[in-house]
Amino acid sequence: MQHPEMVVPARLFIGLVILGITLSAPAQEIPLEKAEAAIKYRQNVMSALGGLAGTVVGQLRDGFSYGPDLKDVTVALRTLSTDIPALFPTGTDVGETKAKAEVWSKRQQFEEAASKAKEKIGAFADAVDQGERGAIFGAFKEVGDACKGCHDDFRKDD
Repeated sequence: MQHPEMVVPARLFIGLVILGITLSAPAQEIPLEKAEAAIKYRQNVMSALGGLAGTVVGQLRDGFSYGPDLKDVTVALRTLSTDIPALFPTGTDVGETKAKAEVWSKRQQFEEAASKAKEKIGAFADAVDQGERGAIFGAFKEVGDACKGCHDDFRKDD
């Protein structure tokens, strides 16, 4: 029997996986009339990544054991981080966005920072698969450091 509280997380997880597959399409230039929608799309994906990271914190630090399994969360994190630079196509540097101009003017450095975050998320997922608690905590700290490094250089302060 499926528990009602697990239906929403399962649907969310499936949606995130589908979204991640969609993100693996090559980056493109967005026409001006679609820039606002593309920015909102990007913001939703980045919010989902942040929400998943918060879920990990809740499980690791705060000991919450309900909701999605940590392995499922890492799959979603890995999927959504597949190609972060694709979320920042040419033409989405306008309007309400927290992205700094450096995302586009220093594209190689941005792509390297995003690649580092993807690598650290993969290492975290591997640590979760292995199940050694100390390695899991250490790997997740490295995810946080990689994300913070990218935000420091390429995201405007609130």
